[in-house]
Amino acid sequence: MQIWYTAGALEWIHPQLKWELAERLIRLLETRPPEALLAAWIWAMGRLIQRVPSYGPLNTLLEPEQVAACLTALMRLDGTQRIVQMAVTLGARRTHDRYRDIAESLRQEVIRWLQTYRAADHLVALVREGGELDVHEEQEVFGESLPLGLRLSLTP
Repeated sequence: MQIWYTAGALEWIHPQLKWELAERLIRLLETRPPEALLAAWIWAMGRLIQRVPSYGPLNTLLEPEQVAACLTALMRLDGTQRIVQMAVTLGARRTHDRYRDIAESLRQEVIRWLQTYRAADHLVALVREGGELDVHEEQEVFGESLPLGLRLSLTP
């Protein structure tokens, strides 16, 4: 389980290795793992496919077509779970960069999916319009809270 949390947090790894990890996760998500293991896989997938890196360079991001395959796998899961909604949002978040953004048709599909599962309005807005994660969303992405008074800016 911890290996997947580590893999998801490694933003500087080569995109080919990220894609190999993502492909493995796509296959694993089709199994029936224990809930804690599934949560680790979903979290790792969200970090591997994110469109706005937390600290890594843009040239290590997956291609939009690869992200589309991952989003399709994630949207087969229970959409009522916040962790699934967050992973999907990280992969579909609008950047206004044609090299990073997913296809508009898929973006609309993701928005409908999020709305179907009553995702928070801010998650839908991140996919529709882009923007910054709020404090609680940052905590979900980083997996732990930051020391009091410390704030990270996630803009590239």
